[in-house]
Amino acid sequence: MSWPTTKKPDLIFFDPPYFSKKEKEYREKATEQTPSISSYTKEEYERFLEGFFLLSQQNSKGTTRMAFLNADWRDFESTPALKETLDNSITIFDYHRLLSKAGWKVTHRIECPLSSERLSGNQVQKMQDKRILGTVGRTLLIAKRS
Repeated sequence: MSWPTTKKPDLIFFDPPYFSKKEKEYREKATEQTPSISSYTKEEYERFLEGFFLLSQQNSKGTTRMAFLNADWRDFESTPALKETLDNSITIFDYHRLLSKAGWKVTHRIECPLSSERLSGNQVQKMQDKRILGTVGRTLLIAKRS
């Protein structure tokens, strides 16, 4: 992986696909030479992110800030909250760990709520019936080089 520009950025805003959430949508655009990040296993996904965070840290100024927007990706769409496992989940705690490992220090965590209108009444009813815990929001982590 190489850094795409010769200038060192003041701000890196990174909003990658939410783990496997977009796998079906991105499958058509992906090739063997350029696979979609959404097709990666949990280990491959974490390795990609760690590599990006490290590369961005190495190619930025001492004053550069990283703004990382994402959300927990859990198996909540069909699994009751009490039966969820973290085996195939990526949470904001994982992103924080990967940023730190690559030399970034998280300075702020900002919750970014989304409209509940994204969920239909039928979706909400199914979630209530199956006791599925859902979220409607994203988290923005702000980090500086450490």
